[in-house]
Amino acid sequence: MNSQDTYTFEGAFDSSWDRAFDSSTPYFMSQPGESEMDDLLISKLGIRGWGRFNYFKQKFSGEWGERKNKPFSPKAASALQKFLELAQFAEGMIPSIFLTEDGHLELAWEDNNGHKIQVEFGNLETEVYLEANETEGTFPNEKMESVLQLVG
Repeated sequence: MNSQDTYTFEGAFDSSWDRAFDSSTPYFMSQPGESEMDDLLISKLGIRGWGRFNYFKQKFSGEWGERKNKPFSPKAASALQKFLELAQFAEGMIPSIFLTEDGHLELAWEDNNGHKIQVEFGNLETEVYLEANETEGTFPNEKMESVLQLVG
């Protein structure tokens, strides 16, 4: 083999995912008892949704933003978990997850006709908005079955 036949693997295994989690970025590690939630998030929201959830949880545990927004709410996370345990999304539909200024978690996706569905999980209540018929509803977190009936 001569020098013209020499190949290098330098950079061959780089990916944007690897660069996003360099040595200065803490890896998301499950705490005892959290692996079930991790599995649920990955199965319903994909790896990106799981990453966003954990990012919100780690980076927004105190007041944040110029307006002193409220921190990530563990109660909202519990309500989200209840919802995801019961929810069935259409094939290929992966909701997006957001952190609100109130520290709540929100899921957003589209129905089969392209109409927006938004569900915001708060400390005590879950709010729903359906663009298709401009329906809004608020339910106690203990009534997640009612939320699921509304979103279909």
